[in-house]
Amino acid sequence: MIYYVTLDTDGWITNTPATEQAADNSLTAVDIPVTSIQYFLRYPTKYRVVNGELKAPANLPNLDIDSLKSIVDQQATQLSTAMDTINKQNDLIKLFYGWNVLSPSIEWYVQYKFINSNQYKEITGKDYTTN
Repeated sequence: MIYYVTLDTDGWITNTPATEQAADNSLTAVDIPVTSIQYFLRYPTKYRVVNGELKAPANLPNLDIDSLKSIVDQQATQLSTAMDTINKQNDLIKLFYGWNVLSPSIEWYVQYKFINSNQYKEITGKDYTTN
């Protein structure tokens, strides 16, 4: 498929590709193989035109399904770890409150959103009210 781009003096693409030539014919036409369109449209400034031929960089991220699934799985693991940390923090607040050594006061933890009003009620047995 043909896209139209602006090139710098070294042949690097400097703008978002267009599907039509500019009115002043200032864009360079480049033929993008169907298998490269997705990469080209995501990372056009990583490509270069040398002697009229499009050169793809060797360091583009992998966009196949397995690679994307792996990224999602890694993020799910990070989220799970973060949730575990939050739950441990809430357990610690609950423990210190029960020992009557929590400082600052438990209301501070609600005010600054370390715990919510439901967690406040679970820990104290009372509804949270703002002063």
